Amino acid sequence: MISSFFLAASLALTVKTGIAPGTNPLVTMAVPELKGTLEVVDAKGRTVPCAVRMDPSGVRFVAFRLERPGILELMDFTVREVSGKQGDLADIPTVLPGMNLVANADFARRDENGDIADWAPSSGYGQKDRWTRESRAAVITCGGEMTLSNVVVVAWLRRGIVPGHVYRVSFDGYREAKRMGVTLWFQGDRGKLPNDYIYGVGNYKNSNDVDSCGRWQHVESSAFVYFDKASERTVLGCRRLLPGTGSAYLQVKAADGVCRIKNLRVEDITEDAGVRAVRKRTYITNTSQNFWGQAPRNRCKTPTCTF
Repeated sequence: MISSFFLAASLALTVKTGIAPGTNPLVTMAVPELKGTLEVVDAKGRTVPCAVRMDPSGVRFVAFRLERPGILELMDFTVREVSGKQGDLADIPTVLPGMNLVANADFARRDENGDIADWAPSSGYGQKDRWTRESRAAVITCGGEMTLSNVVVVAWLRRGIVPGHVYRVSFDGYREAKRMGVTLWFQGDRGKLPNDYIYGVGNYKNSNDVDSCGRWQHVESSAFVYFDKASERTVLGCRRLLPGTGSAYLQVKAADGVCRIKNLRVEDITEDAGVRAVRKRTYITNTSQNFWGQAPRNRCKTPTCTF
């Protein structure tokens, strides 16, 4: 007689700390293969409080904190599916390091008209224009890569822009064009401020160019600049967003030629303390119960993928 039967997945991982892990550093891991309620246990079988979050593309993340980690320490944990209601932790942020805040960053998803979802051509200032026959011909996507020819496209970040936080823009770019620029423009809360602008601030952006022509180049930056209208000077090398910031849009520009972009990411790295979680194995375990209500030991412990 079997009273219940289901297959539960678990993920074994190793957490590596850096030389300055700090106090209660945050550990995050994308777990798209794990469903339902999740639980984290350490190498001694003790439950570690955790929270589950989801990025703008619907990828699930699990997050938990280390109490007193040592320098350059290795710790083993297991994330597993369990029954019951998912708990939450107030000190776990909604947006986690490792999440990509760019929706449809691989350009694969299409809208009802067959155009690239969440992206649109733009005539400037973040304005999303309608797709036309000309703009559709100027933007080609394939295999997670977008090719642009003499066109500007934009995508608004749906959520996750918080004053005082630090954000990193990264991508791989290839240009034959005269110029290729990828810019994250910051603004105020949409709908709360006139024209979404922050009073006294202009040209507020994280701007990146692809310098090399004819070869792929990896670019990343977490610094932004802005123009202070009161002092009439440009402030360089800033990291934490200004008070009043509440929205942002990403602009990709190809000027006088063709450029290509892939692996495009915008991440909140405010709590990135150099702690890294490395996948080991994912298991599918048979959790059927026997007549005495006990689960058979390792009855169907089969690794489904190895990292």
